[in-house]
Amino acid sequence: MHWYYSKEQTDHKTPSRGDGVDVETEMRYRKEGARFIMELGNKLGLRYLTMATGIVFFHRFYMNQSFKNFSRWVTGTACLFLAGKVEETPKKMQGCIENVPSNAARPTMGGLWRESKGGGDDDGEDTSPNNKI
Repeated sequence: MHWYYSKEQTDHKTPSRGDGVDVETEMRYRKEGARFIMELGNKLGLRYLTMATGIVFFHRFYMNQSFKNFSRWVTGTACLFLAGKVEETPKKMQGCIENVPSNAARPTMGGLWRESKGGGDDDGEDTSPNNKI
């Protein structure tokens, strides 16, 4: 596992690029994921350091996995949950899910991965978290 990535690696050698996601779409998904983590972290009353750690986890995850295989909304929630543990500001997972921003679906714990067949975000149009979790 690498800790640092070159511009070439982030633009051309991610699993999402291998799955046919263009650079602009991948960057948009990354920005939306980071914005989602910040919004959820603010609703949970977490410190900035915890939210920043969650965003780092999010970006690192998608350097090894494709956006087509994993929903950015579920991944963002999980990354923030894990960041809370690492930064010693833990929140319960149910609390994270209940505080998903109002424009997102509020899934049950058992239904996180049911919505899309592959679990990922392969839509090019709808950028809201609705129906993605």
